[in-house]
Amino acid sequence: MRARLVELIKDDHPEVHIAAIETLDVVAPNDAEGFALAFASPFWNLQVRACELCGSRRDTRAVAPTERILSIPKTDITRPPDGIRQRAARALADVGDATAISFMQGLVDDEDGIVREMGARGVATAARSGSETALMALLGHADLAVRSWAGEGLAKLGDLRALPVLAGTQRHDHRPLRIGAITGFVALGPDGVRGLRQGLEDKDREIQDLAFAVIVARDAALAEAGIAPDLLVDAMASPSPEPSPDPRRPEAWPR
Repeated sequence: MRARLVELIKDDHPEVHIAAIETLDVVAPNDAEGFALAFASPFWNLQVRACELCGSRRDTRAVAPTERILSIPKTDITRPPDGIRQRAARALADVGDATAISFMQGLVDDEDGIVREMGARGVATAARSGSETALMALLGHADLAVRSWAGEGLAKLGDLRALPVLAGTQRHDHRPLRIGAITGFVALGPDGVRGLRQGLEDKDREIQDLAFAVIVARDAALAEAGIAPDLLVDAMASPSPEPSPDPRRPEAWPR
């Protein structure tokens, strides 16, 4: 079966070669021949789909082909469409390979906003102790999304310099940025407590619930350790930005 799937990856019909690489990823994800054929394919969609499949498993085989796709200059007639470049950048960020940090730093200057954001996300994902300088360099970027990912990366490393950035993104209208801020506050532990409290006042009920769930889990862990919980009392007393639930609407009932 593996040999047949590898052969089908060479097929000229998109529905065939895409199905073949996706099936190969299920039955033989570490197959070298099939993925090498996909990476070298003349079809952009097949190339980037193979990269995405590897990215979802943080397989570093996606690094070289995504970097190649993203390195083709705008003046080159072989440059792939914007959608392909965006998908390649996302796949590279998914891998989060520390050896690609320098390349991903360069992506934050790309003309495409999604590519810029994915470059920052990749740096944040790949960041390890010692990567603080790379993340700090992104904090002055013009794009809030780039700054936000830099803040999350610093928070993951326990660096308190993330706090001002996370506080700023927590007030942004873009929901994913606010969720990312909550994640960053969680990573900072006790130093992120204030941000968690603010999350209880978010205009989005799901973000309120997320902050509340984190607070409950935190205080439960403290109680198990014999330490008096503190945030849960604040959470229960927190005023809700929502109007009182209408008892006639089940979807509005408190959870």
